[in-house]
Amino acid sequence: MSKLLENGPVEAEKLLINLDKISRKLSSNRTKDLLKYELKKSSFEILYALLVEPTHQLKPTQLMKITGITSGSLTTRVDKLVEKDYVRRVKDKNDKRVKSIKIKKKGLTLITEVVKTHNEQIEQLIAPLTEEDCKGLNGLLNKWLTANA
Repeated sequence: MSKLLENGPVEAEKLLINLDKISRKLSSNRTKDLLKYELKKSSFEILYALLVEPTHQLKPTQLMKITGITSGSLTTRVDKLVEKDYVRRVKDKNDKRVKSIKIKKKGLTLITEVVKTHNEQIEQLIAPLTEEDCKGLNGLLNKWLTANA
């Protein structure tokens, strides 16, 4: 039994409640930010993955692995991003059956602005914490996530 639960579940329950509150707050803020740009979370994740990739181009299988989006959902999201002129499909040089996804200038401009806004939000959210607080909290959360993977 966890030492945390020896005196009853009070502290453990408080911890879970706080984690839930933080999760909802972060999710709500992200959703509001993305709505300003008419983006859904999965579209943001695709554009962000393409932004941080040095070639700004990934195969669908790579995008699925990075984002956790299923094949069917990825196709639907990419179709919508193509319609908005944010990405394009590019034939693979080695395998003509595969079309990679490449971010276009319009998509690059958009995701760069979204990330800038998102980073400003993050700075506001973590402002009460010191760098040491952040390192300690990250360590504890990583420990918990690893144990509960």
